[in-house]
Amino acid sequence: MSTLGIDLGHRYGRIGWPGPDGQPVVAPAAALNSPEDMGSSLAELLALAPDAEADGPAREVALGLSPSGGQELALRRAARSAGLDVLHAVPDPVAVALHYGTIADGVESTVLVCDQGATTLELTALAISGDRTVRITDTTTHPLGGDHWDAAVAGELLRQITTAHPGAAEDVRPDAALYRVAEELRLGIGDGETRTRQLNWQDLDCEVALDRVEFERLVTPLRRRAREAVAAAVSAGDERPGGAPTALLLAGGLCATEGLAEALEDGLGLYVRCAEPASAVVRGLVQLSGFGVLRVLSGRQAQEPPRHEARSGPASGRRPDPEPPRDPEPRQEREAPQDPEPQQERERRQAPESVVAAEPAPATPPEAGPTPRHEPQPPEPEQEPVREPEPRLDEPVPEPEQGPEPDTETAPTPPPTTDNAALAAVPVDHLQAIRRDDHLLVLWAWPDDCLAARVRWRVEGDRPTSPLDSGDVRCSRRVYEHDGGLDLVVGRGAVTLTVEALVAGGQVGCEGAAALLVPAESPVVRYTPAVRRTLKGRIATVTFETDTHCELPALRIVHGTGRYRPMSTKDGTVVHEVAARPLRAGTPASVEFAFPAGRGPSWLVCFPVLADRDAETPEVRPAALHRLKVT
Repeated sequence: MSTLGIDLGHRYGRIGWPGPDGQPVVAPAAALNSPEDMGSSLAELLALAPDAEADGPAREVALGLSPSGGQELALRRAARSAGLDVLHAVPDPVAVALHYGTIADGVESTVLVCDQGATTLELTALAISGDRTVRITDTTTHPLGGDHWDAAVAGELLRQITTAHPGAAEDVRPDAALYRVAEELRLGIGDGETRTRQLNWQDLDCEVALDRVEFERLVTPLRRRAREAVAAAVSAGDERPGGAPTALLLAGGLCATEGLAEALEDGLGLYVRCAEPASAVVRGLVQLSGFGVLRVLSGRQAQEPPRHEARSGPASGRRPDPEPPRDPEPRQEREAPQDPEPQQERERRQAPESVVAAEPAPATPPEAGPTPRHEPQPPEPEQEPVREPEPRLDEPVPEPEQGPEPDTETAPTPPPTTDNAALAAVPVDHLQAIRRDDHLLVLWAWPDDCLAARVRWRVEGDRPTSPLDSGDVRCSRRVYEHDGGLDLVVGRGAVTLTVEALVAGGQVGCEGAAALLVPAESPVVRYTPAVRRTLKGRIATVTFETDTHCELPALRIVHGTGRYRPMSTKDGTVVHEVAARPLRAGTPASVEFAFPAGRGPSWLVCFPVLADRDAETPEVRPAALHRLKVT
């Protein structure tokens, strides 16, 4: 049984499977009737695939994921509900790299994947290793998709309508019907053609037209913004692990525009690959079944040096050595021991009896200063530069600066150090963490004579909510006491913390780390209401945005009048109900409904249908309180 590849986009979906010759076969793109319902979207795509045996085993699929993460758990659940067995789930940029064959044994490269689809332009940098390891080092999302092209065309169509019908209101904006007409004209236009369309829009019989010249004028600013975004992502490659990209891989329906690859290659001076970009993701997913081992990592933590290494050396607060190591050659010429007895013992072993008797006089004058005492100990000045590159925080270590006492004759034992090899990890006591939105304030009790601690964290769950899914830092006690704790940016997901104090000469039986699991905070959904006037009356629009992939709960939108905003559904009238739906990070979702007529101040406030919510239910809050007052 062959493995299916499924790519669920924001507006369209694609499905593919291996053909008789082993090459991917891709069905035509399907417009998803309910993109937010993954189960129904999968059912629509499975209807395009070859029929399977009714009583056979579950069909195996490879799923494409957003590079920003957050949808894997919901997508796997929807696939299981549809009777599918998920064998692979990889980010879309990795599937694009598989389609273009940039992942292979012994091949190391850095590529930039440009995926421009219906709603967004996603630029993802991939660092590819020769052992089939792909690391997603950076991902940026820009609102430059096909919907924005349709908006530019819809604006021109609206201008034609208002020009042909002077009685139409000037503040009318394009609606969903006009956007659909704009999309049809954009997809159907050709070189030198003029497309026309008859439509009845808001009780007005209209004829709209679009030719190639006017279309190019409308979308030129959008293309320029897209090229500038790609150029910025390429120029930022020197700051990412792996360096600047060596190739640009195109994916998405808009990247199939004729002449785009040549324009990018000439403008950026970069090798651009453009082969079936519209179906690049699903073609790469089909190849996963026979590809073999593939490791996909995300974030920069494993490739970048630890952040505390940048603070080592003289800038860390540790005083540099007072002088460089002495050259051992002149040491024989000016050798003059402070104590004559050890010198005589050494000469008595190295020379005849007559030489020892002739040399006692010169041994007395060099007793002038204490400095020559350190010259018979060459290992000490030579060991200091070896410890200098070790990672340190800005806590000065007083022990190496003390040195032996003046009345000490011998110092065979070096002073205690803070090297990692000489330190033992001891668990701390009273470990706790206080949440402050996306931040964690970590507190613990320091053991006596401990100057540093190692803190590690890992974001748990199937949808990490932090840009870094793990971290490892070394905290100085002086910085901890100055700041009142250690502040970490970890996002709103569940986090596992481990803290170990670094002490010198710790007992082996006490080694370890204190661990703490911090529960996840519920995601936050911000909404903004607005009211606009149309020919048929006033229309209200409520837009929802979130920074984390989550499930928007069922809501009631309450319309209130008067000087005070509604505090519950009893303080106004429920004018619209919003069904539960998934929300994607960075992708706004909006609902529209008729706004009641009236005078005076008006408010639009959202209230959850269910008052009780768990940690997975997002917190719905207004983007700004003053914007709830819509009139």
